[in-house]
Amino acid sequence: MLNPGLKLQITALLTAKESVGNETLEVFQASSNREDRWLASLARPRRGKFANCLCTMKSATCFLGVLAIFLCIRPVAAEDTGAKYTNRLIHEKSPYLLQHAHNPVDWYPWGKEAFDKAKKESKPIFLSVGYSTCHWCHVMEHESFENPAIAKVMNDNFVSIKVDREERPDIDQVYMTFVQATTGGGGWPMTVFLTPDLKPFFGGTYFPPEDKWGQPGLTKVLNKIAEAWKSDREHIVASSDKIVRELQKATEASGGAEKVGEGI
Repeated sequence: MLNPGLKLQITALLTAKESVGNETLEVFQASSNREDRWLASLARPRRGKFANCLCTMKSATCFLGVLAIFLCIRPVAAEDTGAKYTNRLIHEKSPYLLQHAHNPVDWYPWGKEAFDKAKKESKPIFLSVGYSTCHWCHVMEHESFENPAIAKVMNDNFVSIKVDREERPDIDQVYMTFVQATTGGGGWPMTVFLTPDLKPFFGGTYFPPEDKWGQPGLTKVLNKIAEAWKSDREHIVASSDKIVRELQKATEASGGAEKVGEGI
């Protein structure tokens, strides 16, 4: 029986509707808002023309100093760093996403462009969710996402999407509910395989690059799922629908009064 504590989250998972617009994606009836902060420096006016001149010069010096700092810490493009690889995350604001902007993996941010590509090319989605201070997120990046051989398997067979859970807690919550319900555990980095219409069919957390510690390696998982998707796609799609039905039954069996809708 499913943990009753997941009832409301599973209900959100199964009754979700997707809409994209103005960089806002409503998924599973959840949304998140981020506030921008603006740094301003104010100079105190002084009397007299000479004093005003000094004030203006000091303000200009302060502005140039802030500008210099900004130019030093701004995310730089591939041509500035000499990076061998650059993907679409280079245009994002999240520090976590920018950390992956020079991976050989052809990362997409969560959004319509990635969804359309998956549907057009009939490819499953590789969803990776983490955050900037997550130790094992950085380990998995270094071991796997910076590995050109693993990146090639991902690029050839999947549409890879990277999400910052601190930027999009709504997406994180929904797919973490699936991982917890199907594996009995959860954590970050979170790894979930989705159909092109965003239905999850396999998930986990950290995967080592090769078999290790009793865990299957990411290389093996990628190859197995890519092979299964090509040879038995209908079964995978049907299994994702079955997962939805089973979660609905478990929710009802736990005493849930609300009817859980089918589909995403």
